[in-house]
Amino acid sequence: MLSSAERFIPSRHGSKDKLQSQNSHRFTYKMRTDRDNDDKFYKLFQTNGYIASIDVLSPSEAIALRLAYDQWVNTLGRSHPIGDERFKPHLILPFINDVVRNEVIVSTVQAVLGTKDVLLWSSDFNVKEPNSGGYFSTHQDSTYTGLEPANHGVTVWLAISDADERSGCMTFIEGSHKFGQLPHVEGGEVTAGEDKDNMLSRKQYVDIGHIEIGKGRRVIAALRAGQASLHHFHLLHKSGANNSSQQRIGLALRYIAATVQQTGKVREAVTLISGKMIHDGFDLEPSLPVGRRASDFEIERGKAAHRDSMTREKGNYFESSSVVREYDKRL
Repeated sequence: MLSSAERFIPSRHGSKDKLQSQNSHRFTYKMRTDRDNDDKFYKLFQTNGYIASIDVLSPSEAIALRLAYDQWVNTLGRSHPIGDERFKPHLILPFINDVVRNEVIVSTVQAVLGTKDVLLWSSDFNVKEPNSGGYFSTHQDSTYTGLEPANHGVTVWLAISDADERSGCMTFIEGSHKFGQLPHVEGGEVTAGEDKDNMLSRKQYVDIGHIEIGKGRRVIAALRAGQASLHHFHLLHKSGANNSSQQRIGLALRYIAATVQQTGKVREAVTLISGKMIHDGFDLEPSLPVGRRASDFEIERGKAAHRDSMTREKGNYFESSSVVREYDKRL
């Protein structure tokens, strides 16, 4: 677990701020200087395929993040974001741009990937409503991304609300990343054909019942708000339905080493997080400022970049699908 001295501290601007509510919560950082855990994190990640939890935010900081999220969701006119609203929010929401650059998260990502040159390929909100049947079937994050080598990618899942087994937290199959990319079946894991409760965009899953990988130890990755887990792009994982009376809200951050390339037909755009670009296979997304409020121009530029980046990402992710062209929507 990382110490509280390695977390960032939230601060608020006054109510006269004319920008949208998502610009009213900003974060500054306490730098993480102790890198003694880096070697341990790298070895654990390579062996098990995950790190079950790290402390990122204090309880008060987690409350501030939840408040910023709730204020933004209130502007949508619904209980949670859907479709493209869920994805790459770091391009349009200043408080999420701060989170993806959090020193604890970034330094841990650098440690497990073994490089200082880190890109953010994508980010997305994952919300399960109270007492709802939605679940994520057993899958690998690398599937359909077109990113190679996928073993240089990691998902950081930051809990915006508490996430335990009852509310549908993730379950990892320890060591399953060592099997590499596995074939996925599309349609639904519970019943034949389409499964309306499967929240994955292509309702994909890996049938693990008849292969050796299905014997791996199951690890329940329960998190309190403000904690995060990390898992390998090839790690098999799933999450169950939310049987609690509260929303389960998480923010997934998909980081890759700068050596990773997109093998799909569409040239994609990424955000530079640390270090430098290694090749010219990606375009760079414009970043919102850190340490000051974003201007109207910067917010609008971010929105334009968001529309463009989502069109590109979906062009690759859904290229092989005959029934899905949009997130959270089937033809």
